[in-house]
Amino acid sequence: MSWMTGSWSGSAWGGTLNADYMSTGDMVVGYSELIREGEVAHYEFEVFRNGDAPSVTPFPKGKMSATFGLIERGHDFVLYENTEKDFPTRLWYGLADERLVVVLSDPVNAPGKEQRFEFERVE
Repeated sequence: MSWMTGSWSGSAWGGTLNADYMSTGDMVVGYSELIREGEVAHYEFEVFRNGDAPSVTPFPKGKMSATFGLIERGHDFVLYENTEKDFPTRLWYGLADERLVVVLSDPVNAPGKEQRFEFERVE
């Protein structure tokens, strides 16, 4: 998942969404924050585990959420799923046209509903 590491920024929810990802061996650790009107309106940590049981665990506002297991991986994308929770049940991270794209969805319970975030790399 080296394609994900680095600093990213995009527009979302009426503000600027910044995300930073770093690789720590068998893990990628991420931090994102939504800046609206000069204030942090939301933040989240993410821990991506590789190895025997690949998964991602979000920590919105620092509180552990449900863990999503890896269901598909390609050269420049990963797809995680947890059907035991409410929206979203799927998390897709990938590169498209040199942008980091994150898509939250629930194809079973809310087909057609998704939240899509696009980030430009920050140099």
